[in-house]
Amino acid sequence: MTEDDVPSFSSELGDIPPEQKARYAVTTPNGQTITELADAYDIDPDIIREQAVKRVRTNQLLLKIAGEDDGNPRLYRNPFNSLFRKTWALYAETKSAEEVDAMITAWESDIDDYKDNTGYDSPDELVSDFKKVDLSHIETHDTGEIYWDVVVPWSTTLQQCTVGKFVRDNYEFLEQWTKHTDIEANSVHGEIPEDTNTEDLADLTQLLGLETYPRES
Repeated sequence: MTEDDVPSFSSELGDIPPEQKARYAVTTPNGQTITELADAYDIDPDIIREQAVKRVRTNQLLLKIAGEDDGNPRLYRNPFNSLFRKTWALYAETKSAEEVDAMITAWESDIDDYKDNTGYDSPDELVSDFKKVDLSHIETHDTGEIYWDVVVPWSTTLQQCTVGKFVRDNYEFLEQWTKHTDIEANSVHGEIPEDTNTEDLADLTQLLGLETYPRES
């Protein structure tokens, strides 16, 4: 990764405290060094380090130290955090392993449709042929662009299917593990009224007794 690959976010975030910029910076790193992130967010590298060390200790971030980095390692998100969140979300929103299995069947059908539509076995193979071969035979829908209408949802469906199989095959274990809590979660956010729209920040904010969703400071 070169400096040209690292976008500048300082103007997009506006006038917010450096610590908050640093939290944004270490939320979704993709192999940038600490100094590259500091330059992109226009803040002191030590502020990045203070936020990064907290997330390294809690396994949210992974470090790549090659050679003499001199305190300037590359930062990566830990993919297992995403696996945990997706596993919990699917388990909490389903009632049985059989329900998850039905979802897997639907996802596998969608995956077959993507293969039939494109003539490729995976989205990665399709991307590798961008700008190399004529892909005009591939049907698109919303945006008219293969990447957004085919590659992204196909990749998402593959990920959903993988997580689904993990949840299905470990459903009994997950049921036992949830007994460590004193609630019966009926949603990804816990035991809450069934008519709560968990996608609506206003609903969640109200449950916590706040009038507006708080910004980090």
